[in-house]
Amino acid sequence: MRILFASQSFFPNIGGVSTHLLNLGVGLQQRGHSVSEVHLRPPNAESYEEIRNISVFRVPKEPLDRKMLAGYSRFKEAVYNESHGLAVGFTKDPVESEGYAEYYKVNDEIGNQLDSLLEKELPEVVHIHDFQLLLLYRYIPRGIPLIFTWHIPFVPTMSRFLKEFMIRHMNEFDRVIFSTRAYADEAVKHGLIREKQHCSKNWMCRQAGSEKDTA
Repeated sequence: MRILFASQSFFPNIGGVSTHLLNLGVGLQQRGHSVSEVHLRPPNAESYEEIRNISVFRVPKEPLDRKMLAGYSRFKEAVYNESHGLAVGFTKDPVESEGYAEYYKVNDEIGNQLDSLLEKELPEVVHIHDFQLLLLYRYIPRGIPLIFTWHIPFVPTMSRFLKEFMIRHMNEFDRVIFSTRAYADEAVKHGLIREKQHCSKNWMCRQAGSEKDTA
């Protein structure tokens, strides 16, 4: 199986999701699958390299505008803080909130460069990791199985505005993975289609292994 990950960052950038994706990619390759990764390009980073036999694509090719990145950062930090109970970031629909326009634009800049990458890599599964690139599903051709992993808490203290926003987009995916049953149940309670949810980050690895075993 050819699997394409998409995330805000990837190894050697330090972070829990980056480390998780590297380990997941290596594990999938050991099961005979092909893994590639696309993520937001840091300043002065190469557009492409191979890491542990994983093809790593960094986009967009041209550096993003600093003001755009500043707005994007404000929006994603508000999501992060509210999901961790650190602040109430949203008192209205997130699309009307500070930084959303820039958040949308960053997703759009990356999404518009996915066409040629998808043609080259021909993935059989696309797996988007975490909320920073939630909107990338809009750029994936229908028919390619599409998975989303929510790596942070999804808890009752989150505002209904944020929950409704996230659920609206999560329902566009074929499968949504949470780290705990409580987070998955909370999402279902607020509108996530039950059949789409799963409560283990290891689902992708187990699913791929099962398909290989039964092939």
